[in-house]
Amino acid sequence: MNILYVLHQFFPMHYTGTERHTLDIAKQMQRMGHYVTVLTYEPSSPRKKSSFSKSWFTEEIDNGDDGFVNVDDYIKKKEYQIESIPVVSIKHHKKRIAFEIFDPKFEASLEDMISKFHVVHFTHPARLASVLKVCKKLKIPTVLTLTDNWLLCDKNLVTIDQNLCNGPQGGKECMRVCNYGNEVVSRYTDAKYFFDNVDRVFSGTNFVRKTFWENGWQKEIELNNFAIDFFYLDEQKIAIDELVFAFIGSFMWHKGLHVLIEAFKKVVNKQIKLKIYGNADTINEYATQTLNLVGGVRSDGISKNDERIEFCGTFDYEELPKIMKNVSAIVIPSVYKEIYPLVMQTALAFKKPVIASDVGGIPEVIKNEINGFLFPVGDVNKLRDILQMIVDDPKIIDKLSQNITIPRRIEEECITYDNAYRNFYLETKTNHVQENNKIQSEKIDEIKPITSELKQNDEIFGEIETATFKEKFSVNVNELEISGWSFSSIGNPILLEIFIDDKKVGKIKPNMKRPDVFDVYPSYKEALESGFSSKVNVGKINEGEHVMKVVSKSKKNQKILKSVKFQLGTIKK
Repeated sequence: MNILYVLHQFFPMHYTGTERHTLDIAKQMQRMGHYVTVLTYEPSSPRKKSSFSKSWFTEEIDNGDDGFVNVDDYIKKKEYQIESIPVVSIKHHKKRIAFEIFDPKFEASLEDMISKFHVVHFTHPARLASVLKVCKKLKIPTVLTLTDNWLLCDKNLVTIDQNLCNGPQGGKECMRVCNYGNEVVSRYTDAKYFFDNVDRVFSGTNFVRKTFWENGWQKEIELNNFAIDFFYLDEQKIAIDELVFAFIGSFMWHKGLHVLIEAFKKVVNKQIKLKIYGNADTINEYATQTLNLVGGVRSDGISKNDERIEFCGTFDYEELPKIMKNVSAIVIPSVYKEIYPLVMQTALAFKKPVIASDVGGIPEVIKNEINGFLFPVGDVNKLRDILQMIVDDPKIIDKLSQNITIPRRIEEECITYDNAYRNFYLETKTNHVQENNKIQSEKIDEIKPITSELKQNDEIFGEIETATFKEKFSVNVNELEISGWSFSSIGNPILLEIFIDDKKVGKIKPNMKRPDVFDVYPSYKEALESGFSSKVNVGKINEGEHVMKVVSKSKKNQKILKSVKFQLGTIKK
């Protein structure tokens, strides 16, 4: 299936929780045999590193359109790839979208881009909510995963006075508390239309479901707990000689870094450390204020007023295991209704206790004094007390670690989405067949003579695909990923055997649903569950060129689906 993931911003310029989670889902769906693309919006200019020795300062630069080309006189786009994922990024020629939900002029520009997809999945609708109206026009099924409360409030339920808010009350509360005009009522109406007209809505937390229900948005919201990709993770069993607390996140007020710094400064112990990972932007007023809390920093990132505090800058995701090995606990001091922070899940995957604000979806995972600690939002003194207690008795860290349950894997989360996609696809095809029954009957009549002959001869059908490009293979981290489909014309069980240099290295039994194959071969019910996807470990194969062959076998016949030469990391046709 062709699946489009839609979100407000994406890599490489934007790389926080929603962007990372969308990337993880897209990659997993590729591994499951789907063709995926990300559609995103580029809201800000490219940036460059400053002259500082670390990468936590950046400044705006004027880099023209940076690869963007005109689609029409209203928008422009550029296409690129992040890891194995194709990305289409768009933006306006003159206008920047932030507050409003829909942009009617946008819809005509997007129609050609959207038309080729079987399902469109929103992981954040900001800036690109108009895609929904295009999907409705083209009768393309849609999915929404609520990753925050943006549809209810463009400030994510934080008032103008930086207090927590329970909801907009149709926009009336926004006008009363935050001094919005009548435009907020229009925004609320459009946001509710978006929510009501998406075909299926999911949330990773009960907190979000409850928030929407309490605001009267009572369409079914299905729970599908957020998960993480364990690809970059490894088990941590290394003892740490010193106590190291860490913050990993954006330098923005709602992430509450100021609360952590103020609390940590009050902890009495010179041997502990606070490592702060994130991008402190020179044009970010909050980042400047945060750095001032520690009297500024030296060129090596160490605080001038408290040498226990170190600003460590950003890091490549591949460096995460190395960073986590040297961390005792992660602190999440958010001062807004945090949904389900990725850093929380990541910390638990590494068996690192979490000290977090008692807000949003966090308490669904972090249980006070069991696998971490919770403290009231913005309470500097309570956070200080927790840190001091750990400093005075470091064995608390080990006790908490023993109680940590490993988070869900991304494969588990994606199975739910995959089922939703395939149900949509089957429904769409069923409706299509019903609407075009006469045409379909004529097609079936035309292939009946061929079908009868093939059923007698036990013909094997099949094709090798990969997650990304048809008729190519990819080798990643000593694994050869193979996907495709195969079935027997008379229903005999199929077994696929994989050979490398004529040595059998694996076997696969097709059992994945492939309604797209069934659509091409409607006379063969076996085609409906003809899909397969597998990984073959090639870590022990010597360097150099090799030949891989995939053979599909039934009881009475066999067929070579593909024979291809490859090198580790490089594929030759």
